[in-house]
Amino acid sequence: VHAAEAAGVDIETHVVSGTAYRRILDYVDSEGVDLVVMGTHGRSGVERFLLGSVTERVVRTSDVPVLTIRHKSEDEA
Repeated sequence: VHAAEAAGVDIETHVVSGTAYRRILDYVDSEGVDLVVMGTHGRSGVERFLLGSVTERVVRTSDVPVLTIRHKSEDEA
């Protein structure tokens, strides 16, 4: 948030309840969003399957492009 404000980028925050990926897609539709940017932990295989992935569900079901940004671990930073 602070980095965006320092760069002069307007941001909005919304808190809603429900199934995360569905609520994100509802917001995309209702607000006419043309690009979704989401973070990911870079999990794969069984770990991703067992934990689920909101980002993956949005990527697979969104009608607009989704840009994913992989979170770097402390080892990679």
